[in-house]
This record gives sequence, structure tokens and C-alpha cells, in this order.
Amino acid sequence: MNKLVDVSEDKPYNWLRYGRITAPVYAYIEVTNRCNSNCLYCQIPTNTPCERSDMPFLDFCSYLQQLNDINIMEIRLGGGEPLLHGDILKMVDLISHYGMNSWLCTNGYLLHLKDAFALKSAGLFGVRVSLDSTNIRVNNYLRGNANAWHNALRAVACAHTAGLKVVISMTVTNDNIDDINRMKILSSNLDARLNLHPVMPAGKGKIVSTIDMAPVSENEIIEACVNETSEESICMAANGFLTISFKGEVSPCTFIEPIASLSDYSLLDILQSEKYKKYMSIVPQNHCTGCKFECTKSINRCLLYPMCKGGCWALYEKSRDPSD
Repeated sequence: MNKLVDVSEDKPYNWLRYGRITAPVYAYIEVTNRCNSNCLYCQIPTNTPCERSDMPFLDFCSYLQQLNDINIMEIRLGGGEPLLHGDILKMVDLISHYGMNSWLCTNGYLLHLKDAFALKSAGLFGVRVSLDSTNIRVNNYLRGNANAWHNALRAVACAHTAGLKVVISMTVTNDNIDDINRMKILSSNLDARLNLHPVMPAGKGKIVSTIDMAPVSENEIIEACVNETSEESICMAANGFLTISFKGEVSPCTFIEPIASLSDYSLLDILQSEKYKKYMSIVPQNHCTGCKFECTKSINRCLLYPMCKGGCWALYEKSRDPSD
């Protein structure tokens, strides 16, 4: 089943720049919050009592139908560790049936050669493998697993053998910020694209004392994403993507509190709500002043505004006075 789309630019992410998109490009679906790693900055808290559960397959089917109805083009399956979900192959197959691209966000621990071929056969487009450093000790420390580095590289090799695209996902912290250039070289050698993102204020990432956040300003991160990495590295929360938790809760970003649950409202109603639309607007305390891009002299003419929003809503809401 193929989706007929009017593509005026060579990449769908460009639609955001020119106002040619009225719904998110992709959805991140948290199919489980179970995981076999213990990352220091995990968005899912593991140091406090937390329900461990998988998304029921029938719920997934309902959510995917609603995503298809708004012309979502790509689904990213994550968690937790999505390969722990017993129905992961059925999920990938269903996504393929709707004509959407599918990616698997994984730590690689369970991705062996037979799994990679099975996922490819089901219709998976690619994998996004978590790897934070070229230094084995640093990577395993950040990922909370003594075998994390070797598992990730084995998963990359298996994915390539099966014909899957590969992205390496690096979370930037004070422990690995000096390793970015080496990670670029490693990723290139592995025939993979490197995606960079900072620690965000969710789950254990809220506990600043647990791990130091990288000493890089939001503006520098945005600029680096525009100049050095792919378009999708730019923040597209609300405008470009949405997230659905294993409970069916919808949010414009993994790091923002849920707007509403799909058990109470339809996806379209949630996306059209004022509460959701707020996150499509510019951040109140923004970094537009002094931005190097000329078009930002007028926010109404800024081509990057739909993507960068002048900052990060999650960080803004974490830092603001609750009484505001």
C-alpha cells in the first residue's frame, strides 16, 4: 500500500522551511519502557518505582491507523528497548503495510544477524544504534552496561549485512563532548550517519547531580545541527514529530509532559488542541537575538523558526519559575 505525496522539495524536512507541511513528518512510538541497559541520563526513571510494561499490539494498531490518517510518513519504534517487545516484527510489518518508513531505536544488545534479516524482511528501513564514545570505558559507563560498546558495533555490522540503513545516536555530555570529532570519523568508517543530541530534562536527566550536562549553549547546538549534521538533528518537536508513550500518551517531544491520552481523545483532537499548538510556537525566552542567520532579523521571515523555535521548550519549562 503506497502513499501518494506531493513532494516539491527533495527532502520532506525541507517542507518545514517553506511552510508546506500541516502535520508532523514522523512519530516516535515508545512500544515498551522495559530496557536491558541503565543509561545515566535515561528519560525513563529507573531509580524510582515505575510500572514496567509493553504497549498492547491492538493499541498499537489503533494508533498507527490514526497516524496514517494524518499522513505521517515515518515511524520510529523506541522505548525502553523495542526489541524486548514480543510483537516487534508484527509492528514493523504493519507499518510497512501502511507505506510508511520504519526505524528501530536500539542499544543493539538483542540485534543479531538473524534478527536484522527478519526485521528487514518485515519492512524495516533502518536502525538507530546508541553509541556515545569511541572510548569503550566511557561509553559503557554512560550506558550502564559493561558490554554496551561491543553490542552496539556488532548490531551496526549485522544491520549493514541485512541491508538496513544505520544511524549512530550520540548523547553529548561532559564525559564525551571532546570525542565528537572522533565519533564522526568512526561513524563514517562504519558507513553510518551520526546524530547528536544533548542530555534532556526527563527521567534521570532531571537529576543534574547525577550527570553533568554538556557545556554547550542551545544556540550552539542548533547551529551545529544546521551546519554539520542532517536536517532531522534540528529540533522539530510538535511541528515535525510527535511521541506516543507505551501508555498511549501523546506529547510533542519525548522530553515534554504528555498533552493527553489516546484512550480519552483522538489523535487529531490532541494535535488541534491549544495545549499542543503552544509547542509549535517560539519559546518565550528565545535565542533569536544575535542568531547568525540573516532571516532571523524578522521572526516572520525566519526559515529555521519552525524547526528551532529559538530554543528548547523542554529546557525552558524546566528552568522557569513555577509561579509564572
